[in-house]
Amino acid sequence: MLLRVCAALKQPFFYIVAFLFSTPLFAQEFAVVELVLNTQNKGEYFVVLTDSGDVLIQREDLATLPLRQNLGQAQSLDDAEYVSLRSITGLELEIDPNTAQLRIKADARLFKGSMVDLGFRQSDIIHAPVVNSAFLNYALSSDATDEFHSTQLSLELGGRTRDMFALSSFNYSNDDDKLVRLMTSVRSDNRADMTTFTFGDHFVSAGSALGSNVILAGLSFSRNFSVAPYYTTSPSLRMSGLLETPSQLEVYSNGYRVSQQSLPPGEFVLENIPAQSGLGTTEIVIRDAFGRESTISESRYYSQLLLKQGLSDYSHSVGFVRNGFGEKNFDYGAPAIASRYFQGVTDQHTLGYSLGISKQHVNISPAMNLQLSRLGTLGLSVEASRSAGLNGHGAAMDYSFQSRRFSLNSSYRALSKHYANLGLAAAVDKPASLFNLGVGINMKHYGALSFRYADNRYHQSADSVSYGVFYNRSLSRMVHLFSSASRSKTSDSQAENEFFIGLHISFDQRHSANLGQTKREDERVKRALFQRNMPSGNGGGYSFNIEESDSATTWQASGQYQAAVGRYEARYYKNNDYYASAAGGIGYIDNSWFLSRPINDSFAKVKTGGLKDVAISYFGNDITRSNDKGEAIIPVIRSFHNNRIGINEKDIPIDYSVATLSHNINPDYRSGVVLDFGLARIRALTGRLYLNTAEGDQPLEFATLQVALASRTLEGLVGRNGEFYMENVPPGHYKALASFGNRQCVIGLKVPDSNEVLLDMGKLICEM
Repeated sequence: MLLRVCAALKQPFFYIVAFLFSTPLFAQEFAVVELVLNTQNKGEYFVVLTDSGDVLIQREDLATLPLRQNLGQAQSLDDAEYVSLRSITGLELEIDPNTAQLRIKADARLFKGSMVDLGFRQSDIIHAPVVNSAFLNYALSSDATDEFHSTQLSLELGGRTRDMFALSSFNYSNDDDKLVRLMTSVRSDNRADMTTFTFGDHFVSAGSALGSNVILAGLSFSRNFSVAPYYTTSPSLRMSGLLETPSQLEVYSNGYRVSQQSLPPGEFVLENIPAQSGLGTTEIVIRDAFGRESTISESRYYSQLLLKQGLSDYSHSVGFVRNGFGEKNFDYGAPAIASRYFQGVTDQHTLGYSLGISKQHVNISPAMNLQLSRLGTLGLSVEASRSAGLNGHGAAMDYSFQSRRFSLNSSYRALSKHYANLGLAAAVDKPASLFNLGVGINMKHYGALSFRYADNRYHQSADSVSYGVFYNRSLSRMVHLFSSASRSKTSDSQAENEFFIGLHISFDQRHSANLGQTKREDERVKRALFQRNMPSGNGGGYSFNIEESDSATTWQASGQYQAAVGRYEARYYKNNDYYASAAGGIGYIDNSWFLSRPINDSFAKVKTGGLKDVAISYFGNDITRSNDKGEAIIPVIRSFHNNRIGINEKDIPIDYSVATLSHNINPDYRSGVVLDFGLARIRALTGRLYLNTAEGDQPLEFATLQVALASRTLEGLVGRNGEFYMENVPPGHYKALASFGNRQCVIGLKVPDSNEVLLDMGKLICEM
């Protein structure tokens, strides 16, 4: 039995209940108390007070508290199960008869605990509706001097329908006077599984010991993490602790706050804590209900080169090797298979392989990536090949370590003379060994200093060795210093020394300058560049570059301009040389065509309800305005990323209604999106509604009106004396339905095309 009393009567009720229900037989008291658990007021509960100082509470009431289940010893009372609070180890009780409060202090381990995932969840993605769309990009350029003239035309044709996207690219050059097909493919993405299926031309990795790609025409199925850019593929960072009271938690990664949480008492677990690559420290600052502060700190090496345990990364392709790319349209060789697979075996070990097979060729490469505790990551691979009857082998090693103040990177690759993969023939010259070393020191107040060394040795070509020291530092908010000293030498030439010092000056977000001087042996070169960057919306930019050496002075001036329908550039050099280009796009969406700048990713058509000159923003920056049709094209939407597009409320007239001022979308790969902000002119209809009866026309009062449109149903109200009001009914002829009581009648409604905000329809008759 649960008794409830108002706050004002709580204290006297406590004593009354205790007196009435106290008997020698039971030697216990029944009371209603205000239960406070670790400083949190949980409300009023019915409890039993025993003469031994114990407190009994019904099991079902105890289950409403954030404590673990099945705590304490149970006993039966009045056909109900009660739990002895004294029997729960780690629980302290205090009863205040003056306030009728039962104060409980529970050990943090008795609470259910909290688990918080700080990572980005796929369910948080706001998808954009899929519509049929297409585009044709073009880029025309001309480069001319007194001696030659070159013209290039590049075309890119793409289109999407539902989940399929098709793309084909072409190039024309007046040098050989022909149009050449480049890549043609159809792809489909599965965001949930993070996979992509491709039919047609596609790049595949040919091996791991020496990075090279080959183009296959056929089928490909691969894991594609780019369709889920917010998903964390590396091993997650996990930390836990205990809270005795409700607390505020602030999570810091290398001194930067990455999250803030409010958690109840008990054990807590934070998963997928954002972390920076390399060796760093993650801290959780805890402030409890009494203002006391404590810190949990953990130092850990975090690497994005590893896959989290159980996660796989793969690509499997079968098709025909593409030959003569950029020169021939349809030149395909022998059938081939390319396969790559890596699996996160543990959070510290990733294993995998690369495989290439064709009619007269096979190469295979097992590989592994390891985390060396807090000492960095190590990648190892070996490779064996047999091509055209020749055997080859190779090996690769990559090591990297990174911290806030120090970094170390080293790689080594060794290949035999006849090593081959699908993209590298056995007879082609290749490096016998490649060794690279890089060391960097980041001095907090004194800039960054790095050293790089490279030793490259080839089976046939000349060997080379190079090394250098590089330094950069911010001198102020606007000025950045760069300097370097390097030396390089090949086995068939003399060594060359180079010294460089330069300044980068940022005047504002769009204007900057570069000043530099380079010294090579007996030659000194000075350079100066001033530029104005292109805006994100319509507008222009320019640059002027001058270079002076001991023997000559050259200069170059260029200008760029982009409008809603294209991007244009012109460059002029000192020696009467020039370059000019024009690029743009033709798009199709929402059953209409449009002109645009090049559409290099996804795009959106924005509708503003027929209103012109409405400012449209992309992440808060105005980039365009609606045209005379109340439409605009945004050609810079990022596929698979969250994009925020808005309109300026100040540009909307007072007699217009708007459904929303912003849209958040996450479109598919190179897709078109239609965004309607629901702008509509407020057109109100008013008049008097009468019901045709045997006694004559009588005002129809207190009814509802409905007008069915193609996309929605509009509703209005009928008040006293039959006066009605309804908004946003477009011009046309309609049958309106009036409902009153259990009856309905129909009105013939003819709405004229008028600019009046309030249109009086006069007297209307509703027929039964």
